[in-house]
Amino acid sequence: MSNLVFYMEYGPLLCRVLKSAYVIYTYYDRFKNDEGIVQFTYNELNEHLGLATSTIQKSNAILRQLKLIEEVESSQGKKYKILPVKKLSSELKKEILDLAQGEDYSDDSSLRRRILQNDLPIDFQQLLNKRVLKKAYKDLGTLRSGKNLCNYFKIDYNTFKLLLEKEGENSFKTRFNTLAKSIEEDQDKQPKYTEQERDLAKYLYDKLSTLGAKPINKNWFIKNCNIAHTIVESITSEDAKQALDWGFEDDWWKDKITDLTAVNTLYSRYRLQAKKFKISRSTPIPPHIQEIIYKQVKTSIEVNTYEDAFMLKQSVLEGQDKEDILKIVNILEQNNIIPSGQENLKFG
Repeated sequence: MSNLVFYMEYGPLLCRVLKSAYVIYTYYDRFKNDEGIVQFTYNELNEHLGLATSTIQKSNAILRQLKLIEEVESSQGKKYKILPVKKLSSELKKEILDLAQGEDYSDDSSLRRRILQNDLPIDFQQLLNKRVLKKAYKDLGTLRSGKNLCNYFKIDYNTFKLLLEKEGENSFKTRFNTLAKSIEEDQDKQPKYTEQERDLAKYLYDKLSTLGAKPINKNWFIKNCNIAHTIVESITSEDAKQALDWGFEDDWWKDKITDLTAVNTLYSRYRLQAKKFKISRSTPIPPHIQEIIYKQVKTSIEVNTYEDAFMLKQSVLEGQDKEDILKIVNILEQNNIIPSGQENLKFG
């Protein structure tokens, strides 16, 4: 049970008038179902807690009077529904004390002051800084997981839960939830990732997985979609993929590519290297282009070298209209393996 109001308001009262009522309520609250319903027989509570039937009946009566529980009749017998805990009124407190002939007590205890202090611990003040919380949202992908948030900021989770139970217009709970909602709404206004951006991030993810270096950070994909969004504003995703392929085949770069930021440097290096690259008839077609052909065209036609690409394009220029050949030529043109239109490769 994590109800601060119950501990602070009803705990002191029940422990003074009937401690068994406090114990029974904690069991009811702990073992209620999703509808807030619990069912324990007197025999079960007697056997487990050693409480007499008359004591259990008195406890239930006080809990009903405090509107903490209500009886629910069903075909399976008597059950109890756990009700929302409200602030204990001074009138109801006095009524219970009078019936139990108990002495009045002060609500201003040192424990109450310490738990309900208004001063926010310094470590938790950063959670009310929009710039800091926005970065946490970007890194974590959510602000709704208390444990992840506390691990991220290296703060105490139990204190965080207590702070979220304190109500009030200027409470930590209200201020934090308002700020978190604002950050989430700002994010919702951002453009969603396009299929091209997601595809580029997935392409690198699959590459790393194949090489045994699968990213383990759960926010890796979102982060790289953000990077892809910037990349595809300048070059096509296919250009970026070719640059990545070149990097993974390069002895110096192959173990340094962990996210799409590498494309910024790789693409320039790849383009400079390509200018020095002499294409001959026996030059192999890049493996990822062969893979695209294999996935998109169901055919037995092999396209292993640039000469194979040349021959297929030439057959189309001469009137070949076979569907699988047209598809292959289209893929080769889109990936700049052969010229588009009425041009074909020229070998020196």
